[in-house]
Amino acid sequence: MNRLKIIRLLLFLLFAAAAVSLCKGTVFAAEGAVITADGVNAGELTDGSIYTYKSADTLEVRSDAGMYGVYIKYDRLPPAFKAEADGKLLPQSETSYLHQFIELGGEKSFKIEYSEKACIADVWAFETKKTPDWVQKWQDLEQADIMVCPTHSDDDQLYFAGMIPWCVAEGYDVQVVYLTNHFNTHDRPHELLDGLWTCGLKYYPVISEFPDLYCTSLEEAEGVFGIAGYDGDDFSKFYLDLFEKYRPLVVACHDVNGEYGHGAHMLNAKTVMSAVEKAAEDGIWDVPKTYVHLWQENSTFFNWDEPLEYFGGKSAFEVSQEAFGCHKSQHQFESLYNWLYGREGTPITKASQIGIYSPCRYGLYRSTVGEDRTENGLFDNLEEYLKRKSPDPEHKTAALFAANKAKQALCEKHKPAQIYLPVIHKLEESLPPTDEPSNSIESAEESEEISRETADGKNGKAAFIAAAVLLAALSAAFVAFARKRKKDEGKK
Repeated sequence: MNRLKIIRLLLFLLFAAAAVSLCKGTVFAAEGAVITADGVNAGELTDGSIYTYKSADTLEVRSDAGMYGVYIKYDRLPPAFKAEADGKLLPQSETSYLHQFIELGGEKSFKIEYSEKACIADVWAFETKKTPDWVQKWQDLEQADIMVCPTHSDDDQLYFAGMIPWCVAEGYDVQVVYLTNHFNTHDRPHELLDGLWTCGLKYYPVISEFPDLYCTSLEEAEGVFGIAGYDGDDFSKFYLDLFEKYRPLVVACHDVNGEYGHGAHMLNAKTVMSAVEKAAEDGIWDVPKTYVHLWQENSTFFNWDEPLEYFGGKSAFEVSQEAFGCHKSQHQFESLYNWLYGREGTPITKASQIGIYSPCRYGLYRSTVGEDRTENGLFDNLEEYLKRKSPDPEHKTAALFAANKAKQALCEKHKPAQIYLPVIHKLEESLPPTDEPSNSIESAEESEEISRETADGKNGKAAFIAAAVLLAALSAAFVAFARKRKKDEGKK
């Protein structure tokens, strides 16, 4: 074998080794684990993509090593199901989660039977009790300290930026309620959950059945939603039912002018404000404090820029910036992106730097307990209400934050198994968002530089492609060098 062939073989082996190394931990699952969907062996293949999924009536996972958990990402909310491990029925969750973790106790077989076909995007099987931080273990909240009411899946990290992380860090129970859903896309529902998880939230959000419809005024919003079959009573009942269920101490909603003029934001604000009044009048629940974004009366300027021990010294605003990094489908809208992150040479690192539509500026629209007394007075004058709560023993202190970082490092060392179900449908990886006009803004050139990784950090594809390009360039250089050397030797 001549030297040129040897060089090509070595480069091929180098490329193969790099590919395996880059994909390690995202391609293979618990050793020996096997996944079947409707009895079909899914093999070991995984692409970590939310744009590919398998539609199935049953899902089975087997591992001789034993499993301590299965994590499933669905393309759509799953139907009712029953799960069993080693033939024993598992307790059923009352809520279907788009990202569902099911804890196991070392069983070697796991099976789910769905009442109708479920669209499953990704499956991970864990052979240890410890799981990475990106594994989302959602819970249901019984009673909310604060209800935050964004309209779309990224509004919580924009106009409410800082509020959710601050409340989480201070130990308050947060229920996020979205007026519209994005199940007409395959990325935004996942971005929504990844963003909230990045904010430290553990309670699953409420996502309405109302579609995402773009409109530029309140009148237009009422018109387009009316055409879709929804009227003011539907929106009002939606919030009245939630006020009765969660009995929030504080409610926060959008600007009545829709921030930059989004009609659905206006409709949401109008509905929340009127529903708060009606809930009190009808004896459903009298919300003690209601804040409206940019409201002029009883205005306050929240400080989301102080470092928080809970987040390892990051500010609440910085955490929201990281959380918006999960909303990659929205990074193409340059005006919103620059509004949150700033521009090259003039980055935004504090919420207080933002002038127009400031996420710090709110007004106390309604209060049954008086005006705020302190800077971050969201829960001022609510001491008697808060006595109803017992301290949360799981609330993270700085020490627990450090422990969690150690846990993350350990999980990275012992990467768990991920097995991807067979692909039956693949979608384009850039679907047009529906809450912005398609021709409103150009793509941001610096998006890749500033954007944060998604909560589960899956960038295997990009790394694989980058490695392929690099190795291809090296291969071309080596081949050219070998040919030149061979040619020079021939002249001697």
